[in-house]
Amino acid sequence: AQAKKIAGSEYGVTDDSARLSGVLQSVETVRDLVRMVLLSVCLADVLVLGMALVFWIRSRIHEIGTLLALGIGKMQIIAQFAIETGLMAVVAALPLGTGSLLSGYVSSLLLHDSGVAPLESLQVEALPPEQTLLILLLGCAVIAIALAVSCAAVLAKSPKSILSSMR
Repeated sequence: AQAKKIAGSEYGVTDDSARLSGVLQSVETVRDLVRMVLLSVCLADVLVLGMALVFWIRSRIHEIGTLLALGIGKMQIIAQFAIETGLMAVVAALPLGTGSLLSGYVSSLLLHDSGVAPLESLQVEALPPEQTLLILLLGCAVIAIALAVSCAAVLAKSPKSILSSMR
């Protein structure tokens, strides 16, 4: 109805949705596949990052034991780990932020220099800020989950058992 209203009497509008239903179904299947791949990659990221953080925390067990012996609480130690991990995440996010800003410019530049008229007329937009922010938030969520999993070993043990496990 909106298309007919916009087209007015100059153009005829016909409904071809039945012919495109197969294409729409294929697009929906691909969208579902991309979502499953994204979820799988996030889960794998949590597992790999969690294991790396577990080894990182285990290598610092003497530091944790010393801090506990000095009277620093577990939550303060975990907050320190979170700050350290957050700083590393900020450094890792810088290429994503600059890359998303430069992607549209570089794509347009390459298309304009292609020498093919239809390609030269294309306008490529940069990655929208909302999507960049969503990617960054997803990365932060992966880091937070992995840090929580890796710190569970520290939270589960008593300070006495952590100190006695030091060799």
